[in-house]
Amino acid sequence: MAAAATGGGLGAIAGAVTHGWKEVPGKVATPAKDAIRAIGGNGLYFGLVGATFAGTEYVAEQMRGTKDILNGAIAGCAAGSLAGFRAGSLPATFGGCIAAASLVTIYDMTRSTEKPEEMIQASLRKLKGEQQENLEQLQG
Repeated sequence: MAAAATGGGLGAIAGAVTHGWKEVPGKVATPAKDAIRAIGGNGLYFGLVGATFAGTEYVAEQMRGTKDILNGAIAGCAAGSLAGFRAGSLPATFGGCIAAASLVTIYDMTRSTEKPEEMIQASLRKLKGEQQENLEQLQG
């Protein structure tokens, strides 16, 4: 919930700044309704991105039963995909997923006390174990 509120607040600020840049000296000012639409639209979008990230990270952690860098990458992909979805472009959706997942992974790796190689190996071992469990459930 805090992620959605933070994202919404930042989006509202971004909307206000963007709307202010659209104003051209010497032209008729844009009505307040347009300003509110720009601020509210960006606030809602960034709030949705924050909520998507936080919600997806939580669900990934609960489903996988572990807290590691892969959860952040999954959440980053989901949140980053919204940018391409908003633009209506499938390539931009995939690009947003890859870019956001990469940034979140890099961030998680830089704030951890573990070495990056150890973090990656641990996540891969957990992922391999999950795949083995799923295979056993399907066979059993």
